[in-house]
Amino acid sequence: MLSKNLIKALGLSLMAALGLLAFTATGASAANLTPATHVHGKILVLGSEHLLATFSGHIALGQLLIPTLGVEIHCALGSITGQILSGLKGEALATVLFEDCKVYEWNGTTLGAQLPCNISNGGANHHITAKAILLVVTHEGVLYIVAEPDVAEPLKAGEPFTEIKYESGKGCPIPLTQKVTGTYAFEFSQPHTVSHTLTPGNAALQTLLGTGISYGVSAATLDPGAATIVLSGIHLGCTWGII
Repeated sequence: MLSKNLIKALGLSLMAALGLLAFTATGASAANLTPATHVHGKILVLGSEHLLATFSGHIALGQLLIPTLGVEIHCALGSITGQILSGLKGEALATVLFEDCKVYEWNGTTLGAQLPCNISNGGANHHITAKAILLVVTHEGVLYIVAEPDVAEPLKAGEPFTEIKYESGKGCPIPLTQKVTGTYAFEFSQPHTVSHTLTPGNAALQTLLGTGISYGVSAATLDPGAATIVLSGIHLGCTWGII
């Protein structure tokens, strides 16, 4: 007779297998998938939309919640680096590294047992790297940041922020390769200052802006701590912001 744990593992595997997609490499230009009703804002460095700069920051905690699978990918810390591509268009490119990531059972409120799903992306065990285009958008007069996958072909839907891979032979009950796709909205501290806070929007904001991400075909939610971001390089210590 199958044990309850084995039945549960088989169920998770079947549900997640429906979302398994073939791997497609990411490229280097914006997908521009934000709804046409969004008006793009600008990024100002020292009050100018024509200055380009690099930036960096840290994230205290990263969590990817997948309610339908009862799974949470829990990362102890993260960092972000990137560059402003166009202040006038309000566009930047960011790379986010989540470290010490583990997979747990999750009942919607609390973590359960750790699952034997060891993340191994390109040999970097327990790390996840994601790339995104960050766009400044306004909705009903309020400024937000919308993250889209960094893809090779504009308007090509289904490209991933990242592809998460797990070690084989460990008994992981979910498929060993899954994509994280979609778009996601963030709140951004408004004043022009040296340091800014980038906070993942709640479910209501994702609905309002028509954004959302998926793990395979399963809807997912980002629940990391807010990222604290400053300019780097020759613009370290300079003020900046969005309008």
